Amino acid sequence: MAVCLGRMLMVQQQSGRMLGRECSAWLSLQRCRSTDVAAKSGGEQCRRFEVGVLGAGRIGRLHLQNVLSHRGLKLRWVVEDSQEAVQQATRQLMLHDTPFHPTADLPELLKDHSLDGVLVLTPTDTHSSLVKQSLENGKNSFCRKTHSRNPREIQQCYDLAQQNDLPLCTGFQRRFDPAMRDLYDSVVLHKAVGNVRNIKTVSRDSPRPSYTFLKACDPTGCNILSDMAVHDVDMIVWLTQGQEPEFIYVITHSHDAELAEAGVADSITVLLKYKSGVIAAIDSCRETTYGYDIRVEVFGSDGMVTVENPRETTSVKDSVAGGSVRRLYHSFPERFEKAFQLQLQHFVNCMAGSEKPIVTMNQAVLTASIIEKGLQSFGKKAPVYF
Repeated sequence: MAVCLGRMLMVQQQSGRMLGRECSAWLSLQRCRSTDVAAKSGGEQCRRFEVGVLGAGRIGRLHLQNVLSHRGLKLRWVVEDSQEAVQQATRQLMLHDTPFHPTADLPELLKDHSLDGVLVLTPTDTHSSLVKQSLENGKNSFCRKTHSRNPREIQQCYDLAQQNDLPLCTGFQRRFDPAMRDLYDSVVLHKAVGNVRNIKTVSRDSPRPSYTFLKACDPTGCNILSDMAVHDVDMIVWLTQGQEPEFIYVITHSHDAELAEAGVADSITVLLKYKSGVIAAIDSCRETTYGYDIRVEVFGSDGMVTVENPRETTSVKDSVAGGSVRRLYHSFPERFEKAFQLQLQHFVNCMAGSEKPIVTMNQAVLTASIIEKGLQSFGKKAPVYF
C-alpha cells in the first residue's frame, strides 16, 4: 500500500512539473505574441520597443494611455514644458514613476541608443523640427497628424527618413477606423461603386475647442481647414489614390460672435474638382449640439458606399409614442478609440519591419499642398488652380 501511494505521489509530482513547464511555455508564447506584434518579415521577436513621447496635452494623454496599455511598448520618458499638462498626465495615467523632461532635454534624450522610437504629439507648428531631430538620431518616428503645413518641410522629413532607412508614420487616424477602411476597400480595391463621381465628407466637432486655441491655431483665420478638415482632405487623397485636383474653392463663415470678431472661421465648405471627373465636397463645422458627427459618402457609376455615425450603444427604444436611439459619441476619443489603438499597432509593426507606413510620402505632401492651395482660396475668396 505504501509503495502504491509512493508511486502515486511520484506521478503527481512529475505531472505537476510537466504541467508547470507547459504553462510556462504557453505564457512565454503569449508574451511573445503580445509584446512584439509578430514581426513577420525580419522584425525581432519577443522584444518590447522602448519609446519616448513628446507632448502630454489632450491628444498626448490619449496616445499615452494606448502606449501604456500596449504590451509591445515600454514608455521611457515624456517631454512636456507645461507643468499643468504634466500634473494632469501624472494624475490621470498614474505616471508617478515616469520621468518628465522639458524640451531643452530632448537632444540628450535622443542620444540614447536603447531608445527605439519617438511619438510626436505636440502642436502642429512644432512637428517638423521634432520629427527631424528624432530621425537624425536614428529613431523610428510617429507624428500625430501632418508633419507640417508646408509641403516642402514634409518632403524634407520623408527624405530624412529614407536616408536613415527609418519608418515615418503619419497619424491620420481615420484610415485605421474599421468602417472607413471597409469603405476604402469597397471603393478602391473592389471597385464596388464603379467609376467614382462624387465624394462627400462631413466633419462637425464636439465640443467646440477653446477660444484661446482657435484664435492661436492658424494665423490665416482658417484653422478649420488646416487643423480640422485636414483629416477630410487626407480621406479624399486616400480614396482618389493620390490624384492631384484641378482646382479648390473654399467658402467659410463665422457664426460665433467672438470668432467672427477675431476673424476666425467656424464653418467651411470645400469643393475639389478633378480632371478625372470626380467632384469632392467637405462640409465642416467647429461645434454641434448633438455629438461628434463624422460621415463619408462615395457615389459612382455602379452604386454608393457610406459610413454613418456609430452611437453610444446600439439599443433602440420603441413605444406607442415613437422610437428613439442613443446619442452620437461625444467627441473624437470615443468615436475613434479603436482607430487610435490600431494606428499605434501599425507604428509598432513598422518598427518591427512587418509593415510599411500606410500614409506615403506622396500622399502626405499632396494633402499639405491641397491645404496650402485651400488657404490661398480662403484669402482670395476665389477658386485656386493647381
